[in-house]
Amino acid sequence: MNPIHAITDRLGNKGTIALAAALVLGIFAVLDYRTLNAPSPKITMLEDAWQSYDRAALSRDAPARALTIKTDLLTLQTSRLESLDDRGPSLNAAAERAFHNGMANLRECQAWLQTYRQSVPTSGSIPSNDPNPTRDNARDHIDACTDAHPIKPLPPGRSPSDPD
Repeated sequence: MNPIHAITDRLGNKGTIALAAALVLGIFAVLDYRTLNAPSPKITMLEDAWQSYDRAALSRDAPARALTIKTDLLTLQTSRLESLDDRGPSLNAAAERAFHNGMANLRECQAWLQTYRQSVPTSGSIPSNDPNPTRDNARDHIDACTDAHPIKPLPPGRSPSDPD
């Protein structure tokens, strides 16, 4: 005899209906849990922007063209995040605060990266080991920014100096 028939014969009509209802509720609970715990587009885009920042920060001493490609991508992602913030899905209060703090930190880190690039000598006439408090302070801030969140590894065969 089929095991399903054996179970339904023992439970009877009411038991079978109760079992089916319990299965439907269980499936609904699992799907609802997955939906509620799915990452928000805001958070996902912010994580992507941080990854772009990390790649730009790792290329901070690269030639201007290589760094410009990475900072342009970061600027594009930041502007998309700001527009999403105005019209995007709302988060709960704690997540919204975390998102805004993350955006503020990203803007600050981006400003330090620009400050660093402006203080690095572009010609070989000034040795890079000369004391430069602005450059050193910016380098410390950039390092703190990249240490503040996990960096995802690049795909195999890619280096931080590769254009995206």
